[in-house]
Amino acid sequence: TLSNIYFTDGDKNFKIPSFFVEIAAENLKLINFSMTNVRCGTPDTDYICVKTSAKNFQLFNSSLNGKFNNGVFLRFDFPLNCYVKCCAFQNFNKLSTPNGGEMIRLATSQYEKNDANCVIDQCYFNKCLGDPEVVSVKCSSNTIKNCIFENNDSSKLVLRLAHKINVSNCYFSGSGMRVYGTNHNIENIQLVNDANILLDNKSGNYVVAQNVKVNNVYYDNVKTPVTNNGKNCTVNNVVKGLKITKTD
Repeated sequence: TLSNIYFTDGDKNFKIPSFFVEIAAENLKLINFSMTNVRCGTPDTDYICVKTSAKNFQLFNSSLNGKFNNGVFLRFDFPLNCYVKCCAFQNFNKLSTPNGGEMIRLATSQYEKNDANCVIDQCYFNKCLGDPEVVSVKCSSNTIKNCIFENNDSSKLVLRLAHKINVSNCYFSGSGMRVYGTNHNIENIQLVNDANILLDNKSGNYVVAQNVKVNNVYYDNVKTPVTNNGKNCTVNNVVKGLKITKTD
């Protein structure tokens, strides 16, 4: 276990050779870790890389705040049994590059059908504008629960190349979710201020949303809470009202 490690500011002229933090050890727990407005002179770099060898990695009570160049903030090469809990991800500025600036990226397309059993729990995502995907999920059998997404413009939680994902008890304001892949379970979701859930059938390097179950969606100040363009997907109990608040 490592705790109370802080990165602050930095040097905009420093050419970082790889990552600020590279994690390769198994069973490592990082607590009270912080990166605040850390700058470097490399225009495109991932700040934190959790390697495939880093099984059972845990990140608790941490803050990643302020990123000014392109690249993923928290990158998991393949997040086998990893746990991210009670962390705040904020202020990733929008750049000219349209992709490659996620706050969290779970794996890459080659791991689409691999079960990772990763959990993102009680995390806060605010002003995450670096990529259309605030959190990009590209592996299977993961859980995202009790999270808050707000002030992210059109950037969303995206189940991109994944299957069997559970998303529950989450609050979305102004953005929402894009869903691809199969056999997801989405339940107890609060949508406010035009946030929405899109079960998509986009062509290209995407898997049409199929056999996805959506249950108990609550919405306030939203025109179309759920759009179902998938195959064999079910949507039940979509109710107008503020059922889940940010303090729940």
